[in-house]
Amino acid sequence: MTSSVQLRTKLQNGLTEMSQQLNADQIDQLIKYLDLMNRWNKKINLTAISDPEEQITKHLLDSFSIYPFIESLNESPILDVGSGAGLPGIPLAIAQPNRQWHLLDSSTKRISFLRVVITQLGLNNVELINSRLELHQSNQLYPVIVCRAFASLKEITHNANHLLTQNGSILAMKGQYPEQEITDMPAPFAVTDSHALTVPGLFEDRHLLEIKRQQP
Repeated sequence: MTSSVQLRTKLQNGLTEMSQQLNADQIDQLIKYLDLMNRWNKKINLTAISDPEEQITKHLLDSFSIYPFIESLNESPILDVGSGAGLPGIPLAIAQPNRQWHLLDSSTKRISFLRVVITQLGLNNVELINSRLELHQSNQLYPVIVCRAFASLKEITHNANHLLTQNGSILAMKGQYPEQEITDMPAPFAVTDSHALTVPGLFEDRHLLEIKRQQP
């Protein structure tokens, strides 16, 4: 069984390799988050990955792979759609305590888990939304919407359209470069930039697509 010290070391080494710095309290919060995830995973389906070391790589470090693309954005809230177990929203909210993160998921059970997470970790910058994306009505429009392994680009752009500011961006985390999904994506949306992501210890394709409305 992997000790918490080993997990902390693996996480810290991975973050260092990614040129990212977190303080000791933030590292503790991330390890506690994984512990809560694994306890709840025995009751509800949160993740198919049960090995904590693998979770460090495929959940935490994978989430942090997009940090450079949001770090310099203004402090407007970011919406994480289809957040599931809270990825990437919870790790990035821990890293950015001054930014509001709104986590949306349709599962009441997963939202219950996330409510425990934000309470036990003392995260005052996370708001939970229990709704299907296309059904969520809000006066809050977002300049940035993030999604990780959530639906096709066609579905994402169609269902998130009403929550995105006019010049806003959707940051879609994908595995292999999704050429067919990009082809199928409807106007006026288009991929304006794409980035190959590197996750320490992960030898699988990872991409981040920046999607915006094309201006007429």
